[in-house]
Amino acid sequence: MPMTLRTWLRTPVMAVALVACAMPALPPAQSPAGDRAGGSGPAARAVPGAPSADMVEAGLRAALETGIDRVARRLGRRHGYWQDDRIRIPLPGRLAEVQKTLSGTPLAVPLDDLQWRMNQAAEAAVPAGQEIIRKAIMSMSLADALGLLRGGETAATDLLRRTTAPQLRAAFAPYVARSLADSGAFRALDEVTASWPLLAGAAADYKTGITGHAVRFGLDGLFLYLGEEERRIRRDPAARTSELLIRVFGS
Repeated sequence: MPMTLRTWLRTPVMAVALVACAMPALPPAQSPAGDRAGGSGPAARAVPGAPSADMVEAGLRAALETGIDRVARRLGRRHGYWQDDRIRIPLPGRLAEVQKTLSGTPLAVPLDDLQWRMNQAAEAAVPAGQEIIRKAIMSMSLADALGLLRGGETAATDLLRRTTAPQLRAAFAPYVARSLADSGAFRALDEVTASWPLLAGAAADYKTGITGHAVRFGLDGLFLYLGEEERRIRRDPAARTSELLIRVFGS
């Protein structure tokens, strides 16, 4: 007997088909890999934003601290100043003139020795300079941290030097004076001035002057290489040795 429409609609197969048609359509499935590759999933949208001003300030301080530690290892070793043409400390004023006049003769030997001992004193004072600069880094004002981050490649170093130089010189001087005495530089200076009547009358002034001279040139060397370390951290990802430096300078 032919199947009527009512009978056909009551068959099990047709009942399943009708139920399926009545169900809402499901969205197309996406695999986790598709989310990552396609950029449409939550993981792809969770991109960290720019570092906050507080984080930038901490990062700039960390960069300077990392830099001065590296510089101290470089300059605080034996001949750190003496064998570096960029920062070798010359004799001051009249002493340098006499040294140049006598260069190449046996009479220049005491002056050459004095210069070597002065550089040796600067090297010995580097650890003290490192600690003084670290304290200055922690206390310096970074009111415009974001501006410094976007500034020149040595912007933080330049600010540190500009705002703390007088205090650094005053704090560094006693350590340099002690190192000059320990290195024999003052004794060598006495021998030089005793040998030259034109210099003998100003021996005491030379001792004061040579300390200030060594302080100034010693800090010049520290800041020169601190600026280079800051530049390196800004440019070279390999120089960013902490998560903070990566976060701030890699953004």
